[in-house]
Amino acid sequence: MPFGPTAPHLLNAAASVPSWMEGGPLRVLAWIGTSLLIFATVQRIVSSSASSSLAPTGAIARSILASSLRIIGFAVGVFGLVVLLSWLADKQGIFGTIGNGVGGLLLFAAAFVAGLFIARQFLAPPWWRLNAWESSTLASPFGLTDAAGWIRDDVRDLLASLRLVTRIVILAGVPLATLNALVIFGPRSTFTVIYGGLFICYVALVVALFTANRIPRVLLTRLQELRTVARHIANGDLSARASYSDAGEYEELGELVADVNSMARVLESREAENRALNAQLHQALNVEQERSTRDPLTRLRNHRYFQEALAAELYRCSRTGEQTTIAMLDLDDFKMVNDTFGHQEGDAVLIRTAAAFTQTLRPYDLPARLGGEEFGVIFPSTSPEEAKMVMDRIMQVLATGGPNGAKQTFSGGIATFPTHAQDQATLCQLADSSSYAAKLNGKAHTVIFDPSKIQNIDEDDRVNTRERDAQLRAARTLVKGVDELEGLGTAHSENVGRLSAQIATAMGYDDTYAQQMYLCGLLHDVGKLGLDQALVQKSSQLTAEEYEQVKRHPELSAQIVTNAGLGDIAAWVRHHHEHFDGTGYPLGLAGQDIPLGSRIVLAAEAFDVMTSDRAYRRAMSLNDATQELLRGAGARFDPDVVMTLVQLVRSGEVKPAGGSAPAGQAGFPHHRAA
Repeated sequence: MPFGPTAPHLLNAAASVPSWMEGGPLRVLAWIGTSLLIFATVQRIVSSSASSSLAPTGAIARSILASSLRIIGFAVGVFGLVVLLSWLADKQGIFGTIGNGVGGLLLFAAAFVAGLFIARQFLAPPWWRLNAWESSTLASPFGLTDAAGWIRDDVRDLLASLRLVTRIVILAGVPLATLNALVIFGPRSTFTVIYGGLFICYVALVVALFTANRIPRVLLTRLQELRTVARHIANGDLSARASYSDAGEYEELGELVADVNSMARVLESREAENRALNAQLHQALNVEQERSTRDPLTRLRNHRYFQEALAAELYRCSRTGEQTTIAMLDLDDFKMVNDTFGHQEGDAVLIRTAAAFTQTLRPYDLPARLGGEEFGVIFPSTSPEEAKMVMDRIMQVLATGGPNGAKQTFSGGIATFPTHAQDQATLCQLADSSSYAAKLNGKAHTVIFDPSKIQNIDEDDRVNTRERDAQLRAARTLVKGVDELEGLGTAHSENVGRLSAQIATAMGYDDTYAQQMYLCGLLHDVGKLGLDQALVQKSSQLTAEEYEQVKRHPELSAQIVTNAGLGDIAAWVRHHHEHFDGTGYPLGLAGQDIPLGSRIVLAAEAFDVMTSDRAYRRAMSLNDATQELLRGAGARFDPDVVMTLVQLVRSGEVKPAGGSAPAGQAGFPHHRAA
């Protein structure tokens, strides 16, 4: 009994359709297959037109034509195979048996694979495959290999997802059951049932595909929109939102859109918070950076900012050829302000000094507090002479800037780039050296660097100068006590020191020697602190014994000066009561054996005593004082020193200090006992 239906011979196949293909069910299957082919072609054209920007028009046409030819070739091949098997099945003997056997095996294999494939489609919703087919490139048409791979992968995935027992039942039990049905019911009935069932499942699958086609389309569109929104968010556009159109029809999709929009709103809110925090942090950093470059007390720029700004200014000048001047200044006697009036008043002096800078300087000048009582100023595009004029105006503003409204002075130094120095370090050193030179020469003024007069003071010199300043402050405290002890109404020691420096300068000596003379005149009577206070303040005539005690004060003064580290002027202090004719004390030296410094101090002290009021007499006039000096020239005084002092008086460079002593205090009578 043959396995397949009766078919006409192969010679009649070319002229007419086989009789087994004329049945109603097969015609329905043929129309369904033709409809599917048309649908696939139309679907291919639609997907191709939607992605026309991916390939040229020629590639689209070639892709459609190639897909159509492959489908037609496959159909022709299947038709030819069916005709061949039908022809063999009509033969008697071995050929008929082979034809029926191969035909039946192919029918069973096709049905078995088709069943597994359809089962896979029901188990895994197939709508995603539509999008996969559409996304294939236009230059690579969908062909038989792709279809075979599709079916193979689905069947393999289905079998791989089943348990071992289920897999054995399907692969072994189904063929055995089919074989048993063939024996019991016959091939025609068995294959009719099998293909009828497959046809029903296939029709159900096609109906499900067409029915569910809108769902994947909506899902894919919405997912693509969500993907676009996510990409915008990833690129920093946190204002991107997904729309709710079509989302209400599908609850899960609406929830997904809501979650994405909620995530975007949270990210946007956090981004706004981060921006606000970053702005606050940036502002705090700017404030801290500004604070780190300013002195907290005076609000002027600090040393670090001064050096950085100076480096930038010097770089600018090196490119433009302009000059820049800097000034270094040190407040005079500032330690005494702190010691006498307290650190609170000292801070007030620093604040008033900073205010004087702000009030006087130009907007583009840069003042800075370099440390302690030291300040610096950068004068861009300014000559040293112009800078000195500005510094002098600052000194005038500080006329009431001292403690409790008193006068405050400073010692300033000026240096200019590139005139005086070609690098930053040297420029600062020269300005600093000029400031120290001003301090050594009477303070209260500003000195422009002059290489012929000012040497670059190294660190050791600065240390020595600072120590000397400290010693000088201590000495002023001591001599102030001496003047108060003697009952002198004026700053006698200060006057003698200043006048001694003027005489030395007028005699042609340099600033260093003049400064030494100032110290000698300031400290000449400091030894009186070692005498009996009652003896110093005695207004009546001294006895011989008392006068011998008084004559000890130059030795005591010299000892104090030596202990203070000023041994270079100790000899001048020791002999400041030696007379030119040898009648003085303590050693009775005469003429040139007496140190010049001692001779200068002797004349300066006598002039200040004569031109100042005392309790026992009024101050002498300038004419009487000069006549008294001239009468003592060659006897008590050095003639050269006297002539220099008289010339200073007559030229108006030296004026009497004036003042009077308190009543009842006669001062110290420098004469022998009767």
